[in-house]
Amino acid sequence: MFSAYLLDLKNNIAQQRKAGASVACKIHSSVFKLPPKMNTPVVCFANGAGIGIIRSLIQEKMHAIANEQESHPIGPISIFFGTRTSSDMLIKGDLETATRAKVVKEMKVAFSRQEVGFKERI
Repeated sequence: MFSAYLLDLKNNIAQQRKAGASVACKIHSSVFKLPPKMNTPVVCFANGAGIGIIRSLIQEKMHAIANEQESHPIGPISIFFGTRTSSDMLIKGDLETATRAKVVKEMKVAFSRQEVGFKERI
């Protein structure tokens, strides 16, 4: 979803570049570091949009499996994720695919605003 937005933005900038348009941006270094070996188990905690960085980790491990880049077993990922409602889980399909591929070993989700027959909120 966001990637499509960036692609459209890039294409629009490329078209406008001919007219002399420019874009200011800043890239920050990440402090997020993973273990150097792919077979190291990882435990991740995220809420809301914070699942994005975990998704990239899952995609990297799925890519390694698909291309047999890793001769050793891929370390499992355990995810603890909080979001408002089940409809906010935009990457549910990706997480289910990774679970079937045994990249995601365990996933626990907590909903803060999910209606379960009563009006109480967490």
